[in-house]
Amino acid sequence: MMRSLAPGTTVAGLVADGNPDTSWVVATLSNDPNRGLEVEIPYIRSSGDSQFTTPEQWFTDHDIPSNLLFQSEDGDITLFDCHFTGRTENLGRGTAFGRLGVREAVFHRRDGDPQSPLEVTEVRSTLDGLKEWTQFSSISKTVHRTAENRAQKMVIEVEALDVESWTHGDATMLLETTWRDSDDPSGLKVVDSVVLTSSFAIPKPVSRHLAEQRQLVALLKVMFECGVRFRSHEIRDSRYTSRLLSGEVYDRPYVALVSRATAGDYQEPVPDKNSLQHPIGRLADVGNDGLHLWNRLYSKWERVILPITAVIGRSALVEDRMTSSGIAIEAAGVLLEIAAGEEVTWRGKNPTTATYALRCISTLGLDWSQIAASEVGLARGIAKRYNSIKHPKPGPFPDALQSYLISNIAVMLVRLVITANIDGAGSLVGRYADGHLFAQRLREFEDNNLYLDDDGEFVEHPTAGKLTP
Repeated sequence: MMRSLAPGTTVAGLVADGNPDTSWVVATLSNDPNRGLEVEIPYIRSSGDSQFTTPEQWFTDHDIPSNLLFQSEDGDITLFDCHFTGRTENLGRGTAFGRLGVREAVFHRRDGDPQSPLEVTEVRSTLDGLKEWTQFSSISKTVHRTAENRAQKMVIEVEALDVESWTHGDATMLLETTWRDSDDPSGLKVVDSVVLTSSFAIPKPVSRHLAEQRQLVALLKVMFECGVRFRSHEIRDSRYTSRLLSGEVYDRPYVALVSRATAGDYQEPVPDKNSLQHPIGRLADVGNDGLHLWNRLYSKWERVILPITAVIGRSALVEDRMTSSGIAIEAAGVLLEIAAGEEVTWRGKNPTTATYALRCISTLGLDWSQIAASEVGLARGIAKRYNSIKHPKPGPFPDALQSYLISNIAVMLVRLVITANIDGAGSLVGRYADGHLFAQRLREFEDNNLYLDDDGEFVEHPTAGKLTP
């Protein structure tokens, strides 16, 4: 049985649309690292041979069946939302190659109408950082000792566990552990994983499942400040079954899914261990109540969350980080309460970007004196850097080092403001501010002898020329 198709690989087989009057067609199925799944079908134009009639009609009229069944030596793959992507012809020889794009592929044959859209009750996904964030494991061990306290026996138990679940509208979300054994010449090897499952009582398109799951992806990005990407998907539904030779259904297993929507994720590097060691908070800190708060916050704070999570974890220019975080700060400031004394940042009777930044800063109640003369000074510094980059002016971009320092503070500020709104206990922001990552961001100003005055302008750091521990 074919379990999946790795990026950059190709398999040969036959395709058909499920119509008994349509012949099987020779084809190859490729998983392009950037474009996702593609089908290529060779045929001879105007040959009169019945084996080429079907593909010639598909690619001449662009009349592509929505769904196809691909049969390879290793198993069946159902292809969904197939669409014309190109055709090349050798007019002299009469040969042609047609190409189809595939939105989703399930590595199993499906029961029922072959041309109905792909809708499933469950999608299970693996993604970066989930094990580190949840701290869940399928593995437990017990060491038995002698009366002399020497280790005599170790019992290892491996069991998949449903650990945390919550609802969001008509979706049920589940975090659970899974495991599989792996051949290893040196002994038994167990691969221990944590997966995210979305389920609906009524089957839904894969895109709907992924939309629900992306909300948790966004939360992990906020917590870790690193890229978080999907690494695999599986689906389960009553129309995907395992049968005995008699036709009796004995299982409805999870089967592999490849989606064009996440094909690019697989090519991105996995975050290194250091990136996943110090989140603002883990699942145990956020809790089930925090997960519910996050789902409610996501729709209301979409203009805050989407810009900041889009720039986190990807290779971005400093100016890009400053712009995205500035957009998020403005959006958050509109939603937050008025800050005491914010009138000094208004333009006339209207709030400004500095006003919105000040509201974000004030709501956290943290000490920024190591980098700025006042909260107003920090707010103005963020606003000036953001506006000078966002609005075109003659001359070069602002100083790169200064933009780098401010953008790091702005990204951290947005992450902490978001966290404060899902932290029922109210302890996560303060705990992070007491940690080394917060201190490191502030120390960068002193290391570069830079400081923000009350007007938000960069000046020499007050500690310049002084010995610091």
